[in-house]
Amino acid sequence: MSAMNILHLRDHLRRLGYTLIGLLGFASCAGLDPDPDSEGNGGLNGTGSRGSVINQMMTAYGVPTSEFRVSGRVTGAGGAKLKGIQVVSVFGEKTWMRTDTTYTDSYGRFSTVMRTYPADKVTIAFNDIDGKANGGEFASQTVTVDVKQTGKGDGPWFQGVFEAQATVTLKRK
Repeated sequence: MSAMNILHLRDHLRRLGYTLIGLLGFASCAGLDPDPDSEGNGGLNGTGSRGSVINQMMTAYGVPTSEFRVSGRVTGAGGAKLKGIQVVSVFGEKTWMRTDTTYTDSYGRFSTVMRTYPADKVTIAFNDIDGKANGGEFASQTVTVDVKQTGKGDGPWFQGVFEAQATVTLKRK
């Protein structure tokens, strides 16, 4: 075997080794019990919070996390409760970012829980996605709110529970 063939073989074996290590690492998380969310999909969309497979994988791999509870209310002019407004919570900055989406109930309230990297602020976007239904068409609005710690963590990997609240009044288009 030539020296060039030996180098190629060594590179291929090294790549195969890295691939196996990566697969074995993620496979070790496969037995974790997911926490079903309200839609019954096993928490894989990020709304399962503390028990979801993705969140447990973050903890298993030594990534500091925090639990974020985001809630509030959306109204229209005159205090009308707006149902079906899409609420997108954005955690993090440009270098890392996670989002979670929920919708307002018939009272205009929303609430979501997500476990993600620690952050000082959460940006929340409110979008009327149903057009004229539920009271008319409203312009989108985005707010950034500070989060406040409401529960202590249990060590360096889980840094605690944080809450953010937002109440907005959407303007008609």
